[in-house]
Amino acid sequence: MQDYKRYKIFDDNNPRSYPAITKSAGDFVEGKILFDVNEKSAKIIDFFEDTDYEKKIVVIQSSGKYLEAVAYVCGNELKNKLKSEWDKKEFEDRYLDVYISKEIPETLIEYNERQK
Repeated sequence: MQDYKRYKIFDDNNPRSYPAITKSAGDFVEGKILFDVNEKSAKIIDFFEDTDYEKKIVVIQSSGKYLEAVAYVCGNELKNKLKSEWDKKEFEDRYLDVYISKEIPETLIEYNERQK
C-alpha cells in the first residue's frame, strides 16, 4: 500500500502488541490480501478492528496490478498514540505467540457472546 506506514500504538508508555497504519507520503506497507471474504468473516474482522480504526477503500498493488481493497486505517482518536515505527521482527519475537494464543481467541469469544 503506497503512502502508508505502520506505527506502534502506545497507551501511556505501554506499547500495544499490534500496529496501526496511517497515511505517510513516500512510505509503503506490505501486507496480505484476503479474497472472497464472506459476510460473517467480514463482520468478525470489523469487530476485531474495533472503533480505533476506520475502514477505508485503498489502492494496492499485487503482482504488478492495481486493485481496490479494504484496509483498516488508524482513526483520529488513535493518531496521538502512534509514537514510533512498528517493527515486524519485534512483533514476531515478542508478541506473535500471545497474539495468536490469547488476543485472537479472546476477541472471537467476545464477538460470539455479543451475537447471542
